[in-house]
Amino acid sequence: CLHLQISGEAGEINREAMEFWRGFQPSRIIFHRKTGLENIRKLIVSDRTAHPDIPLEYEAFAMNENCHFNGAFCSGLHCDEFAHLCHLPWKILPVSGGTSVPAVTSPDPLSACEADVAGHSGCGICAIPALCLSGIGVLKVVGRGAGTEEMCRDIRALRTAVGLVESGAVSPDVLREACFPEDCSRNCYYTLHQI
Repeated sequence: CLHLQISGEAGEINREAMEFWRGFQPSRIIFHRKTGLENIRKLIVSDRTAHPDIPLEYEAFAMNENCHFNGAFCSGLHCDEFAHLCHLPWKILPVSGGTSVPAVTSPDPLSACEADVAGHSGCGICAIPALCLSGIGVLKVVGRGAGTEEMCRDIRALRTAVGLVESGAVSPDVLREACFPEDCSRNCYYTLHQI
């Protein structure tokens, strides 16, 4: 049987968007990296309340490519001849009066970790306990542009984190120490103060 999944590129950022995509009868909705922990939680609660008899799976990004654009609103150019816009320094600020999107700045290239660290281009490992509590049941590892060795390393780190969370470990510090014994990417998808 085939299942329809609504990509994180579709802009599921509010209840109206969730209701619109619900009209296509998906089995899963994937939240984009910029949705934020508290917004993800509120959207899932709202969706489950509005549709108690039609459950969905909810998915969130967990590793790699922490681009500042939401795919639904990307205006970047992706080609081999130019640097991708998501790799240039950036800063996101909430619109006046808005609080659903926290102010976020691209990692400082001088303090960024080496490329051989798991999740170096984006990581949500520390937020897995909060994502689980919110109702996220599936985690996404982005593989675009990554080599096999890098993908295997990142999947192993994520598998370690998921195993720890399943065994009751909920501290971001415990997850960081287990998954990044030498260095953490400091390129977080989710800031934990949003919880």
